[in-house]
Amino acid sequence: MFNDKSPKAELPLVPLSDEEKYFLQTVYGTRLRYLIGVYGIMVFWAALTALRYSDFSKGFSSSVIVGILFVMFVAATGVVVYFKRIYSYRRDLKLGQKEVVSYTIIRKTYFPMTDEYFFSFDNPDYMHYKVDADLYISMNEGDMINIYRGKYSRQVFEKDARFTFM
Repeated sequence: MFNDKSPKAELPLVPLSDEEKYFLQTVYGTRLRYLIGVYGIMVFWAALTALRYSDFSKGFSSSVIVGILFVMFVAATGVVVYFKRIYSYRRDLKLGQKEVVSYTIIRKTYFPMTDEYFFSFDNPDYMHYKVDADLYISMNEGDMINIYRGKYSRQVFEKDARFTFM
């Protein structure tokens, strides 16, 4: 009665290659290092600021409580950023598989100034998908094309170990 949404159809999964696993591990490790560095500095700065402006002579005054809440807020935003933007790469790595998503080509575009070829799909998330000249010539509008992406991170894996950040 309350569940009006129909369940999503599961997309087919195929195993990740060693290059794709290495790529996911690199992205995860790099983003995690930056997060720890930036939020470590921010939490340290917030703690120093809270200590500087807190008046401990009166015990637990409102300034001490505000300082503690400020430090907790900064730390909590770091945790949220980790689970929203970084953890999905680790989940894809642990799963060891990628989704196969089929799209219909609705438009082919060529930019002669930059000598780049693009497909436009029936999905607004992938409005312009860069392809090489051979694939551009071999496919027509209305054809179906498979794109491989991470299940949780939505990271798109291209052929020949090229990657994009769409």
